[in-house]
Amino acid sequence: MDAFTEEHIKFFLSEEWLVKVDGHKSVPYLFKFHHSSMDLSCVALMTDTKSVWVEVLSSQQFARRWRSCNPDSPPPFHDQGEEDAWRESSLELLSNSHTLGAIPDIQFEVVESDFSDFAFELESEHFKWRWETNSVGYRMSAEIISKQLILPLICANHISVSSSDALSGMSDPEVEKAVDKVGRTARRATDNHVKIALTKPRVATMLRRITALFNFVPNLPPIFSTAEKPDLKPKPVESSPPIQQQENSRPNASAKKAPASAPEPTPSPKPAPVPSSSRKPESKGKAPAAVDVLTDGGSTEDESDVEQTLPAKPANQGEDAVMRDPSPPPSVPSNPSKRASPVETPAVDSDSDSRPKASKSAAAHKKVRVASSTDDDSDARPSQPVVKRGGGARQPIKRGGKRF
Repeated sequence: MDAFTEEHIKFFLSEEWLVKVDGHKSVPYLFKFHHSSMDLSCVALMTDTKSVWVEVLSSQQFARRWRSCNPDSPPPFHDQGEEDAWRESSLELLSNSHTLGAIPDIQFEVVESDFSDFAFELESEHFKWRWETNSVGYRMSAEIISKQLILPLICANHISVSSSDALSGMSDPEVEKAVDKVGRTARRATDNHVKIALTKPRVATMLRRITALFNFVPNLPPIFSTAEKPDLKPKPVESSPPIQQQENSRPNASAKKAPASAPEPTPSPKPAPVPSSSRKPESKGKAPAAVDVLTDGGSTEDESDVEQTLPAKPANQGEDAVMRDPSPPPSVPSNPSKRASPVETPAVDSDSDSRPKASKSAAAHKKVRVASSTDDDSDARPSQPVVKRGGGARQPIKRGGKRF
């Protein structure tokens, strides 16, 4: 097959559409035919309104195809003039068969082929022909269908609808004048022509109803000649507040159920029991028991502050100066009957608290040695108080009475 060019497309512009139906598949096919008496070539175009197939045959290809489809044809002539005359007469016969008057009597059949995309056969009482067409692609197919089928149909529909007289009652010259008038106007401004032809309510609704009818739509749209203009003003709509604002304004569910309760006051630490000065010892010769002070809020007290509030020791007490023990025992008078009532003892010095445990043990040994020198006080001296350490800071220790 020869190449299909734009020149061949122009040849089809002056050719009519022929229609044949495939009886097996019930598919209609539209096709056009053109031949040239100059070079004895021919070209055919076939479409199903979706795709386009074409075939271009030269003079030699046409002669071989004809002899292949019609075996009773004469063999090739030795004289080239006789061969050309035979080719011209056969091509004219084929061209006559591709006309509106002859095509209804021509049998059409789609056949399988290994050499083309779409093949079909045309057969009459005197000859048989076969076309082996190939696809031109979707882009060229759309262009051919648009220019040679869709736009002409729109123009023809506009003529039939806008004409004052029915086309069936008009003569052929009158129809030609009407077509030429509308066609020239449409050629100058195709966009305006299409808009005028399809924006008429009756034409638009006719096409809509036909489309729905062909595609089995249950509720067919009506056809009307006038179109009502709707109101295009937007209706005022009360917009609801944003979602975030709605959530913020919405009261909390837990707050509605139970009001927030005031925080319970923290119980204040109980003061440590302080021995009264007027309290007398229960028995003679017995030292008062040591008092352990452990309060709940002891971790916040500072030992240095407690130490500043203690009274200073007399300078004439040599034993206390020598001992310098973190927990010196209180001195008791030799006569138990004249012993003073117990009072608060001073707290441990801050310097002694910072010493390691080893120094404390040495000071305790020194204390025992000094205490042994005073035989008079050994019997009346009370036992050393025990200090319980907690997890927090050291607390001041309450001790027994002190000798004057």
